[in-house]
Amino acid sequence: MIKEDQRGSVLSVEFLIVTIMVVILAFGAMDYWLIQVKAQHAEHIKNYYLDRMRVEGHLTATDEVGLLDRFEDAGFKRESVVLEGTVASLGAARVLRNVADPTTSEVALRVKVQPNTKPFLMGRLLRVDSEGEFEIVVAGRALSERVAE
Repeated sequence: MIKEDQRGSVLSVEFLIVTIMVVILAFGAMDYWLIQVKAQHAEHIKNYYLDRMRVEGHLTATDEVGLLDRFEDAGFKRESVVLEGTVASLGAARVLRNVADPTTSEVALRVKVQPNTKPFLMGRLLRVDSEGEFEIVVAGRALSERVAE
């Protein structure tokens, strides 16, 4: 049985326990949200350069440098960016529009990147591996609109 003069201390202990749980969950969710924002930003950058590829027929060297700069500005490790698909620096030829067979007119881009962000202290307490690296992978395809010159 709790005496009247001890009620305040019991309520404050309960309050402290609940507050600690809420803070841990809030910061754990914030780590997850930050990674989701990074993935969405990577998707937007990929879509922009996929549209450029649609017009050009492949990812030009100038656009590749721009893509790398945009990923670096967005908080990704520049040296971790791996490009696959219809990329000029990888030896891919320019894809031209083919009305008779649209499947031969596809340009593709796949990008793997690693974010610079590290988890918060609360994220580490929730067993987030701060040493392990993970990649965000975004990919897409589009029909080339480039015609023969």
